[in-house]
Amino acid sequence: MGVDVERVPVARLIENLEKIAKDNPINVEALLNLGRAHGMAYAQKSDPLTVPKAYHGIEPPAVPFGTVKTAADATLGAAAQVHLEAALKAYKQALELDKDNLVIRLGLAWLTEQAGRKDDAVKQYRTIATDAWEKEKSLTMVGLGGRTLTGEVASYLVPLLDAEKDKREIETLKDHVATMGKLPY
Repeated sequence: MGVDVERVPVARLIENLEKIAKDNPINVEALLNLGRAHGMAYAQKSDPLTVPKAYHGIEPPAVPFGTVKTAADATLGAAAQVHLEAALKAYKQALELDKDNLVIRLGLAWLTEQAGRKDDAVKQYRTIATDAWEKEKSLTMVGLGGRTLTGEVASYLVPLLDAEKDKREIETLKDHVATMGKLPY
């Protein structure tokens, strides 16, 4: 159980995904994957990228970027910023085509946070948390590995909230995550 990964040169990955998106500009999945590739390049700040090839026994996260690494040098740092902007652009284009897609909205919120716009990201996360809970609260089981959007958005939102001022909201989010955690998969 786990994730098979492979190392792929950034330029090759981006070039292939840009071609797919250009050939079919209304393909939401192509734009999402292009945004994800740029997001991974931003987060990993390395070339080649380590990308998931296959998931075994678990559901992939909606935001598959992992931990944001520090750039080894100024060149990689500058390239990472270019990838962040390109990821934001691709996610926004995908969202224009599918405004209700929670995965796209969550990726965009995460990228917004990474771009230093914490207040905007918190607003987005809050809306996504509400919408994800509405969608998932009646589930009787969850996918392999127990991953839910409710849990994932809470993992990004709670650390950004004020422990005292937002105490009730944090408790509610944790209750929702606990409820989802009790479901079989």
